[in-house]
Amino acid sequence: MTKQKFVVMSTQDLRRCKRNFCSIRETNIPPKCDDGFSSALKSATKLSVFFKGCVNLVQTSKFYAIEDIDLVMKRVVRCGKVVSILDHWKTVGSSRRWNGAMITYKDPEDCKKVFKEMFLHQLPGVQTIYIPYHLMLIGRLENQYIRGNFGSSILIGGINPKAPRDKLNRELEQYGDIISSRWKTKDRSVCCEVTYPHVVEAIAAALALDGKCFARNMLTTRLKMRKREKQLHMMVCGHCF
Repeated sequence: MTKQKFVVMSTQDLRRCKRNFCSIRETNIPPKCDDGFSSALKSATKLSVFFKGCVNLVQTSKFYAIEDIDLVMKRVVRCGKVVSILDHWKTVGSSRRWNGAMITYKDPEDCKKVFKEMFLHQLPGVQTIYIPYHLMLIGRLENQYIRGNFGSSILIGGINPKAPRDKLNRELEQYGDIISSRWKTKDRSVCCEVTYPHVVEAIAAALALDGKCFARNMLTTRLKMRKREKQLHMMVCGHCF
């Protein structure tokens, strides 16, 4: 049996061609159940299939040099055939800095190689998260400990004013049943606040859209941190560390 060879693109080429990639996540969407996204655990189970093959890199230190981040990305893309890279950016004052990236592999097994690569080189300032496991953990904790169903919201910025809203709504509906969506326009900039029944759905939508090119604009997302989001965040951190 001959080994299958992958031609791995450079990090720079992947970023340049990002708009032309057809995301395999569309083929990973399981059929909807009759009762839809009826609980946090059920939503997490469906979403973990949606994000199969996805790893999230999170920058944990603002003192981490950009040159080192490029080195990290080069190591990551060597681990398998990369379908897409979504860079996450954070605005600090009047400037933006790299805050991480979500990498999607064609073969989900390649995600294991990423963890091995990061462990062997002990690269500081970057944390590696396997998204399906992360969403399942959030869903289980939310289902077990978080009482009340008041909705969880994300803020989406960077929307092109000419972008078709129905197309963005269809994209958002893939992550859960939308309770409400409020659109705001200010200084030629359009933003949207979208509310889902469960926190895990809002987190999934924020992950999928942050850094995504939509109607020639780069979207940015942020989870609104209310009491139950903060409570859930502390519980997740307690399980991970």
